[in-house]
Amino acid sequence: KDTHKRYFELSAEVFAEALLEHQRLKQVAIAEKNRAKVTKGLPDVVAIMEDKSLCLTCYIDGDPAPEIFWLHNDR
Repeated sequence: KDTHKRYFELSAEVFAEALLEHQRLKQVAIAEKNRAKVTKGLPDVVAIMEDKSLCLTCYIDGDPAPEIFWLHNDR
């Protein structure tokens, strides 16, 4: 596997801007890695019987632990 390197002489201002952008991208990557994930979701098909209760279970993982909200008809 070939390795290619390139070196640049950067002014202090350009270096500071590049460093800030690197830090921003690193934070975005960390946030993406740690964002909440559905580890076991709802089934594709659910049989619903009139006048019976329905239990829905969803497993979520994330760091920090995500807040969970269940909505019915967008409320």
